[in-house]
Amino acid sequence: MGKITVVSSSSKGNGYILDDGNSQLIIELGCRFEDYLKVLDYKIENVVGAIVSHRHSDHAKYIPNALKRQISVYSCQDVAEQYPGVKVLYTGNKYRISDSYFVQPISVQHSVENYAYIVDCDEFGRMLFITDCVRFPYRIKGVNHLIVEANYSNDTVLDHMMNGYEIRSQNQYHMELEDTIECIKNNISSELNNVVIAHLSDGQSDERMFADRIYDDTGIMPKIASKGLKIELNKEEF
Repeated sequence: MGKITVVSSSSKGNGYILDDGNSQLIIELGCRFEDYLKVLDYKIENVVGAIVSHRHSDHAKYIPNALKRQISVYSCQDVAEQYPGVKVLYTGNKYRISDSYFVQPISVQHSVENYAYIVDCDEFGRMLFITDCVRFPYRIKGVNHLIVEANYSNDTVLDHMMNGYEIRSQNQYHMELEDTIECIKNNISSELNNVVIAHLSDGQSDERMFADRIYDDTGIMPKIASKGLKIELNKEEF
């Protein structure tokens, strides 16, 4: 059995830690590095690496802190150019990160070069991680755990505009609720055990409404990627 811990998931900073019981893989380095250390109980000797989706600061700002601690960081070419020392992953290839984790990047549309990731691990199966993209229209076989952005909803944005709230996010580069629902539907199978919605926008989302809408449309009640959330990861549902 594995687990994933949400370090944080918002426009202020994003970070997650996968744990197969023996080693850890960090996803995103947009949170204060001290926050990762707290989750890891200040033990980094079993951290096998970190994967980063794109160069925006809420996902990549603390890459130098990881590199300074000899943690290998993997991402796209754009991130590697901004942060020397980052190892480039190329789409169409599957990479072995330690004995436990196999990672495959998928190019997705954002305002900068950006990757979604398939992470395979014998201990917990297949995870699909998607954030900061316009849409994810693909069907990935054998997904056991899906973490997907649900950044905003058009209805919530319109309601806030009508009430005079300032809208700051670049919504056209993020997943709207209907696109998140489409992504979930495309990847539903008997093997899918966990759906987690992440990177909800402050002021342009509604956790309860999002969860209810997803349940109504897919039959799956998602978990919300709130700070400190720990999720047990199993290949098969109990």
